[in-house]
Amino acid sequence: MAKRKIIKNYQAKKKGEQGSIFEYKGKTKTSYGYILELPPSPSGKRNKVEKGGFKSEMDAVLAKRKLEISSGSNTRNNIEVLSLDYFFNKIFLKYLKNQVLKDGTIKGYISNLKDAKNYFGNINIIDIKKKDFEEYKNYLIELNRLSNSTINEKLKQVKNILTVAVELDYLENNLFTGKMLKTDKKRKEPYSNEDIKNIFNIITNKEIIKDTNKFYIPFMIALHTGARQGEILALKWENVNLKDGYIIIDKSMKLDIDNNVVLGSTKTDNIRKVPINNELKKVLESHKLGQKKNALRLGKEEYIKSDFVCTYENGKIVNMHTLSSVRYVMINHCVDFQFHRFRHTYATRAVKAGIHQKVLQDILGHADIATTMEYYASTDMDQMKEAAELIYETFES
Repeated sequence: MAKRKIIKNYQAKKKGEQGSIFEYKGKTKTSYGYILELPPSPSGKRNKVEKGGFKSEMDAVLAKRKLEISSGSNTRNNIEVLSLDYFFNKIFLKYLKNQVLKDGTIKGYISNLKDAKNYFGNINIIDIKKKDFEEYKNYLIELNRLSNSTINEKLKQVKNILTVAVELDYLENNLFTGKMLKTDKKRKEPYSNEDIKNIFNIITNKEIIKDTNKFYIPFMIALHTGARQGEILALKWENVNLKDGYIIIDKSMKLDIDNNVVLGSTKTDNIRKVPINNELKKVLESHKLGQKKNALRLGKEEYIKSDFVCTYENGKIVNMHTLSSVRYVMINHCVDFQFHRFRHTYATRAVKAGIHQKVLQDILGHADIATTMEYYASTDMDQMKEAAELIYETFES
């Protein structure tokens, strides 16, 4: 076997039991293997097993565990302190990638586990018990910066990680269970006309925001199409048909697990055609012309050329980091702002305008019609009064 590099040792508590996981370079790829020394045979003969050819460290670990179990060795007694942090980074992340999950899902685990790492430290996952669920929940509450739904999400993810530890035979049982916090499932209210006016007054004021392009264009597209943030930022001019009045949404801008900005598939992996009204059409025509003028004015050295629709005045591509910075501006002006509320606003107004639910589903790109129907179910008091009057009129006729 080629020269190998030991990447993890599992030192046993009992003399004569030890093992390690190793990686080695083959002719064309990196492979993994294990060495396991079991207790000597009754005659005193050494009982050492070595096997390679595994595609990942996790595959080698699992094979080693299975051999330990079948040979009667106690897996958990042979492990060094296995912290939540180590298990997550070295084993669980590889498990997730083998499940062919999207980068966004994996990134969500990485982001949500920061508080868990701070709380649990180097405690062995074997020692995480039921009481730790309540204590960790109280710890998250006392941070005083998280919503109940976010706290529940963090609790669920730790629970999921430990469930995988059971599945992979690192734990006998997952005792990290308890009662979740109550959450308000009410959808955020859509923006009123006054809200929209205030928001656009702020982002178009050059005394507040020097480069108004970076917010104005994505905000206008969101308000007039109901598209998701990542879908808007991924738009290129090749996706925009100004003549016939529609945009094609086929990609979404997102952050990968290393926090790099990348283009990927849409949330539902579908491509859809979304109509644009005359107001948005005029804005995009003017913006496209403005990009050309800025390119001529700034020249090749200063202007960053691309085919993206949402850009700064110098052509730099607008991304989600850019848009997230606007919340600080809004807070300073006492405006309750969330970009996704543009989508709710569009959907709510479409319902009031009498748009058929199937048409709205296609525009918004909902995979399930039930998601679209939630907007039809959330009627306001004015609509209900109007319905009551219409019903009354049927009795008079």
